[in-house]
Amino acid sequence: MLPLFVIMLGAFLVLGMLVFAFTGPSTQRAGDRRIAALRERHGPEDVIASAHMRRIAAVQATKMDLAFGKLLPNRAMLAKRLAMTGRGWTVSQYGMASAALTLVTAALLLIKGAPVLLALFMAVLVGLGLPHKVVGIFIAKPLDVEKLLSLVRVWMPK
Repeated sequence: MLPLFVIMLGAFLVLGMLVFAFTGPSTQRAGDRRIAALRERHGPEDVIASAHMRRIAAVQATKMDLAFGKLLPNRAMLAKRLAMTGRGWTVSQYGMASAALTLVTAALLLIKGAPVLLALFMAVLVGLGLPHKVVGIFIAKPLDVEKLLSLVRVWMPK
């Protein structure tokens, strides 16, 4: 029974690879992409400027940023939050910190003898929650300083 199952699985894998090999990219999407590129190059100045800014932003993103960007549901919002902190943090650094915290927490809890599911749940909770909280704290600090300065200016003699 097992050899027959392995042969059938191999046959399905071969058929699947053949389907992927011969389907190729969509000609409709390729045509739309070419037309969009032409419009960006030869369109109005505001369209050309926005396309140029998109290209600059795409060049600045590292491979690690793109990798974590694929895993995140709203990469642009996270990049905006990281920029609001005033630090030089990138999406990839945020992702690496989250992954490191998750792994370290899981390892420590497993070493201490916690059940596997509890250790994984707590590790994900710490790995996702702590960096989010830290970014929120760093975003709030400049706002608090600005409020303090505005209060000081009100009470200062003119």
